[in-house]
Amino acid sequence: MPVLDERIFAEPGDMVVLGGYPSDGKTALALQFAFGIGRNHRVGFFSYESTRDKLFDRTVSRAAMLSYTKIKRNQLTEADYRDLLELRPQLTAPQLTLIDAAGMTVLDIQAYSQAHRYDVVFVDYLQKIAAPRGTRQSDFERVSAISSSLQQFGRITGTTVVALSQLSRPDRDAKTKKIRPPVLSDLRSSGQIEQDADVVLFLHREDYDDKQSNRILKIAKNKEGEAMDYVRFRFDGDLQTFSRIAPETPEPPAEKPKREKQPPRQVSFWADGGSFQDTPWGKGGAS
Repeated sequence: MPVLDERIFAEPGDMVVLGGYPSDGKTALALQFAFGIGRNHRVGFFSYESTRDKLFDRTVSRAAMLSYTKIKRNQLTEADYRDLLELRPQLTAPQLTLIDAAGMTVLDIQAYSQAHRYDVVFVDYLQKIAAPRGTRQSDFERVSAISSSLQQFGRITGTTVVALSQLSRPDRDAKTKKIRPPVLSDLRSSGQIEQDADVVLFLHREDYDDKQSNRILKIAKNKEGEAMDYVRFRFDGDLQTFSRIAPETPEPPAEKPKREKQPPRQVSFWADGGSFQDTPWGKGGAS
């Protein structure tokens, strides 16, 4: 999406954090990002929340515009399967590996990523990453160390790290009783996450009390670009799809800051189309 790509400069070695409250669609949006990025880069998606099979179903639902409910309940029709066969070329293009990451430490993620030569890794989500074996730490110490380790992993290897993050329990305004939009201090468990991130994105519902509400995506931190108020999306949970709601007035073109590095090194965070390779879907399969 141009509105993001014109403002976010995510390069090899950068750390991007996508924060959100539970059930706001962080994983679905991250999969949509990973799916698009996989058209031009090798991507590993390390999940601590969902199994590889569930992530696969969600991604096929979005890519093929098939009901996720029908896929989960094994209710696809013969016509649906014919559509999938016709879409096979698009569904076997991106270089995306889905990994069951339960129990993996940052060192495990780094070793696996280097073995498979990933350019970009997604971690869903940061607070779930296991502490180094044999260590005893408070939650604050553990998350702070994990955040710093992810940043160092990216810097040392030149891998772009996209880490999903839970937010602290939302507060209601005393007068309006509405949930306020998230801010950087809401990143759960440790302020180190804010310090380590090059870019911080927040995803939240326009109306927190309505699960069908439009979603808001805000660039809250952007070291080498401009932050912006928000972008509004419609989220179709059954198709696992985010689609932008056009602003009422045209946005002025973003003025890109002068940079020494060339644009081809930039990781585009929004590329529609593309899909997966067959091989990486198997556990531990190389792409």
